[in-house]
Formats: sequence, C-alpha cells, structure tokens
Amino acid sequence: MTTGGAIKEEVGAYEHVGEKRVNLATDETAIALDDEIIADETVSLEVEKSSYPRLAWNRGRDGDALSVAHGPLYVHEKVNPLEFVKSLMNAPEEEEQSDMFAAFNGLPEGAAFEPYSHRGNWTNRLIRAASQRMMASLLEREGMRGKVDMVYMDPPYNINFKSNMQGLVDELDVSEDLEDLPGDLGQIHAFEDTYERGVHSYLDQLRTQLTLMRALLADSGSVFMQIGSSNLHVVSMLMAEVFGSENHVATIPYVAAMNYSTAMLPEIGNWLIWFAKDKTQAKAKYHRLYEELPTRKAVVDKMSYRGAVELPDGSCRGLTKEERGNPDELLPEGAKLYERLWLASDGASATGRCRLGLTTAILTDVRMATTGA
Repeated sequence: MTTGGAIKEEVGAYEHVGEKRVNLATDETAIALDDEIIADETVSLEVEKSSYPRLAWNRGRDGDALSVAHGPLYVHEKVNPLEFVKSLMNAPEEEEQSDMFAAFNGLPEGAAFEPYSHRGNWTNRLIRAASQRMMASLLEREGMRGKVDMVYMDPPYNINFKSNMQGLVDELDVSEDLEDLPGDLGQIHAFEDTYERGVHSYLDQLRTQLTLMRALLADSGSVFMQIGSSNLHVVSMLMAEVFGSENHVATIPYVAAMNYSTAMLPEIGNWLIWFAKDKTQAKAKYHRLYEELPTRKAVVDKMSYRGAVELPDGSCRGLTKEERGNPDELLPEGAKLYERLWLASDGASATGRCRLGLTTAILTDVRMATTGA
C-alpha cells in the first residue's frame, strides 16, 4: 500500500505471552544503587562426575572446584524492536511520532532504581560483557538457571595471532616473534587469541564456559559449538566430559571456505559439535526436515534400484531403464511410485553396525527366486 509516496508494509512481532524477566538498572541509575547490589559475587559451579575418559591437561588452580565472579548487568539502551523495524520498513509520515523509545516492558515507575525487584514483559537482549561474567549473572541474579533452550558458541579456533598482526603492508610473512609484533599494543588486545598457558588456559576457560552453559540450559536444551580442526578433537572430549558422552547428538561438518594456502591437503570445512543436556528429552524438540521432490524424476533418483511403480490397473512392477531415465513422460497418468524394502529383521548386531552383507544376500535370494534364476 502506498500513502503519499511512502511504501507502507505491515510488520508483526512474536510475543512471549506470560513470560517475564527481572528488571535491570540503567547506566544512569546505577550510581544511585547500594554497594551491596553492585558488588561482585561468586558462584560455585557443580561439576558432573562422568565415567567417560577425561581429557588430560595442566588444569588451573581451581581444579574441579569451579567458581566465577559476576556483577549486575545494566541497560545501556532500550528500544522497542517492533517500532524499530517499522521505522526501517516504512517511511514515517510528518504527523507520525515514533514510539521506538517508549516504555514497552510493563514495569512500574521508578523500577530502574530497584533492580531485580520487579518482573516485566519478556524482552530480548543484546548483551555486551565477558561471557563468563555474563552467564554467571544470568544464572544467579536473573534466575535463568534451567531456562535456556539453545546456546551457540563460536570460540577462538586456534591459539595464535600471527594472521592478524601484519604490521606493515609490504610484509606478508608474519611470525609470532617479538620483532614482528606491531607497535600499537591495542592491535594485539583487539585480536589476540593467545593464553597465558597456551592450550591449557584455553581449555580451562572453555570448561568453565561449558559448565555455565549446562547450568543455564533447560533439560531439553542443546549447545552447538563451532570449531575448526586444530581443536576439534580436544573440544569434543571436553564437551563429553561436561555434558556426558551419552548426550552427544552429532558432529556436523560444513564447507567454510576454499583455502589452498597449505602445501599439503587443504581443509575447506569446519564443524558444529552438538551436545544436548539430556538427549532423551532433546528429541522432543527435534523436527525432521523433508526435502520437496517436485517431479517423478527427483523421486526415482532417490530410490536407487528399489524403485517400483503401481499402475492405474493395480498391477505392480519394477521400473524399466527407460522409465528411470524419464519417468515424468513415460509413466502413465495415475501411476504411483514406491520403494521396495525388505521387512524382515536382519537380527541383532553385536557390534551395533548394520549387517549389510546379510541384507544384500537376502535381497539377492529374493530377486533370484522371483525371476526363477
């Protein structure tokens, strides 16, 4: 719809009806809060004991007793997301006044001076903070324990910084030696993925973060860890230690970039490691996606040699070679494609592997008996 030259589009929003979350102080009201409210506190994390083999590294001084300091989170800016999107989608008319910054979370007057004392309408947040302190604050101060459905984490892949530390434009070969460090230390702080004790500190931090995630997750929740090949193996074992090996759902490879800078076999992918807090309960949240097959040819290509057809007169037979190549034109109207499968069980497998050899033999015998061979 067009009004006065402006394109007007209807914009809607999802609402979490009945869901509430505690209020936070703002940057302006934080200075008026009591010292007890703004003071740091420490949360002790419960470490699950698992029979799964533990990854061995030089663990930090905390050992198995993990504790994280946390403080209050503050509201820097509050924007009504629906009004914000409307302002992007629709050119405002002269007489209209945006409600982008109007109160929309249902809190009483003066709630900003009483943080964690009121519960308003659910609002999504973009939080800027150190991840451990942020998660610990959500856990202890906002009562989010066991209420998070999904966590997606993209940690540093490697523990080096040479790819980001090119000091001069004409020096392409950069090492981690002191002479190759840039003069501006701010560049190092901005990009550095190094740790005091190398991979040992890296695993210490990641273990604490994973333990916090597990505490925040609902029983049906999941965590997805994006990782490269350098630390895939150690991160997988660490996640099995925190979540339990029985809660591993999948390790998903995906193509990331075409990188041929190596002198040997190049790597063109990364991985997503998927762990559930409780795999048996996470199944209820999993919805299988189906691929749409718009033509008969697309269906036949998925069936392999087991494809067959039921003709309009009710007779059934296998597909000919010509029909496999062009089923859309050669099969009559009303013909139904189906796949022949062996219904009898192959029996129990002691190794848990599919007994392909036995299945092939049975199918071969059936085919021979059918053809009279």
